[in-house]
Amino acid sequence: MDATSLLVTARDARLAEERAAREVFVAAAGYAIAHADGVVRPDDYDPEHAASGGVGSVSIDPSAAAEFACALRLSTPAGRSFLADAVEVSCRLPRLWQRVCDDEVVVWRARKIAERTAVLSAEGAAWVDRRVAGDAHALSAAQIARTVEAARAMFEPDLAEEIRISRAETRHVTLHHQQDDIGGTVDLTATLDLQDALDVDVALAGVAAELAAAGDDDPLEVRRSRALGELARRYLHGHGTPGAESAPTPRRDLTLYLHLSDAALASGYGIGHCENTRSPITAGQIREWVAAPGARVTVRPVLDGDAPHHIDGYVPSPLLRDQVILRDATCVFPWCARSARGTDLDHIVPWAPGDTDGETSDDNLACLCRFHHRLKTLFGWTYHPLVDEHGTRIYHWTSPTGESYERGPTGTERVLPALLREDPRPITMDR
Repeated sequence: MDATSLLVTARDARLAEERAAREVFVAAAGYAIAHADGVVRPDDYDPEHAASGGVGSVSIDPSAAAEFACALRLSTPAGRSFLADAVEVSCRLPRLWQRVCDDEVVVWRARKIAERTAVLSAEGAAWVDRRVAGDAHALSAAQIARTVEAARAMFEPDLAEEIRISRAETRHVTLHHQQDDIGGTVDLTATLDLQDALDVDVALAGVAAELAAAGDDDPLEVRRSRALGELARRYLHGHGTPGAESAPTPRRDLTLYLHLSDAALASGYGIGHCENTRSPITAGQIREWVAAPGARVTVRPVLDGDAPHHIDGYVPSPLLRDQVILRDATCVFPWCARSARGTDLDHIVPWAPGDTDGETSDDNLACLCRFHHRLKTLFGWTYHPLVDEHGTRIYHWTSPTGESYERGPTGTERVLPALLREDPRPITMDR
């Protein structure tokens, strides 16, 4: 195939991709309206958790939102966000919606607008719709943001003033734990007050210069990154901080869950992993952390993943909890990636209140984040563990509408009815 043919193929495929995205978006709006459980009122709107558009649009049944997410192979938050954007555009931005349906505005641009207008009043959203719909195919994110801010100032002046005053609350320092960096590095982003930022810059430059004077020949930016850690350690040890002599700052220990074989740790070669960040870590990096001055190391006993664990009673012991967390790694709901360390331990077969003499076994426990635990308990989602042909534990989920999914260590797959295994190997569970 020559270059011209490849170009035509790429163009046609891209157009087909955009048309398919539009069909999914339109279907999402219809699905959301079909599963509406109310109308969003001013005091009800929750941009962090609601599967809904802004005020005046519909809110969506949480179980239906989770089912939609599974159908699209998305995490539940991503599925809720997709539904919320479809509802926002279809219910509150009718001009933009028409342009999407007419294949004049691609879905991702419409979603960018919906993400911003959802916080506006109904009048403000309608005003933005009139202003941006005609040029939505070409507007930049900054232009959309300015239009939304203008609408807020016009239709909700009191709120706009509150937001202006509270802008300082958007300042943050965020450590991005969920990075897969084998070198043991992690990104840090921050939004600071200008004066604070200038002071940080001067402090980093000063400590970086001290490191250079002490013989550190790393590039300046590397020394600045190390300087930030050095400033933190000085604070933790009570050195160089105002009032340190009279009121030393208590040290705060950092807990890392590091997994490494004895052979790899002894040799300095091989790969382990850091459970906190789910990233691979070299044996050499782990040895360096362990050998650092002041490091406090706690060695936990090795848990045999194949050995059964159980206790008398309902509440799992710390050892049993660790066993299940290390086995599951994340919430076991389809496409959920929340770390198991922050989840509930769910009794797959419910533990009846009268079972005071019963056992709680790792076979009958699984890690579920709080939202998906509620779906299982209150909204008709069911699941049970199986063992595949390789001896790997997987979780077979069934939604309220009968859709089936299998969640295993490598991810989630939809189970088509014709492909349901004839002779599954269910795990015999003690409670």
